[in-house]
Amino acid sequence: MSCPVGTTSPALTSSRNGCTDCPPGWTRQANERECQPCGVNTYPNVSGECIACLDGSVRQGNEPECRMCPANTYATDSGQCVACPLGSSSTEGSTLCGDCPHGTTVQLGLQTRCEPCQSDSYLDESAKQCVACPAGRHTIESPPNIGIASCYCLAGSYIETGTGDDITGQCKQCPAGLDSVAFAHGIEACKRRCPENQFDRGSGTCSDCPPGEVSPGGFVECSPCGPNTFRDKSKRCTACPNGSTSPSGSEGTDACACNPGSSKNPDTGLCADCPVDFFSNAGEPCRPICPQGQTDEGGQSVCTD
Repeated sequence: MSCPVGTTSPALTSSRNGCTDCPPGWTRQANERECQPCGVNTYPNVSGECIACLDGSVRQGNEPECRMCPANTYATDSGQCVACPLGSSSTEGSTLCGDCPHGTTVQLGLQTRCEPCQSDSYLDESAKQCVACPAGRHTIESPPNIGIASCYCLAGSYIETGTGDDITGQCKQCPAGLDSVAFAHGIEACKRRCPENQFDRGSGTCSDCPPGEVSPGGFVECSPCGPNTFRDKSKRCTACPNGSTSPSGSEGTDACACNPGSSKNPDTGLCADCPVDFFSNAGEPCRPICPQGQTDEGGQSVCTD
């Protein structure tokens, strides 16, 4: 009597007492004399047949059973779990790797999933790896930070432009007495902090804003007051009185012109409708519809005697 499938004996005796199991990963069919190893990515089942490993798992000839490929690797036909290419990832038991979402990567040896680069580092999209910012440069708190341009200088310093330093350079301190906002590029970004309604135009001194313009101070440039407002004596943008309008950048309440059909009361400075049979163009005083002694018969564009 021969040994059962999946077992063998040194002399294939007729007694089953001498039969032993084939080594792990090996099997023997009824028509075979000796145990044979199952091929790559296959394993013996209870019937002694070599069947394929599950998707995402592999087996080499000397391994007792199939093993699942870990995360960030993928299973190959050669029985290997191969690391995912840079900038891609996978879950356990995968046969393919997927690209990381935009602005994220897998740091080799540090992470097991796609994540943004850590603080003060940026994603080099060509290398698909996180790179530390140059000395003295930092990244914003909200990732993703992509490219070295994400590394900025702190307030009071700048990256010199036009020399390649804006790509790899370190931060340089503004000259004495001058300051800058974060992200500054070029020494021209170093200016004097100015009080309200003044601005440093690059001379290193604070100058008054032009008429009709205001600034909260600091490094904020002067900007015109909006339409239908004017800069008042306190140098703040104030809405024109009801019934009047003004262009952007107006200075003083006189810049607010009454709407057509009204005129400014000289005592109150407010706009009031013209009396009956009077009219006005925008910003003009009310005047009779027809000169004295002439009438408008209605529906006509001229006055007649």
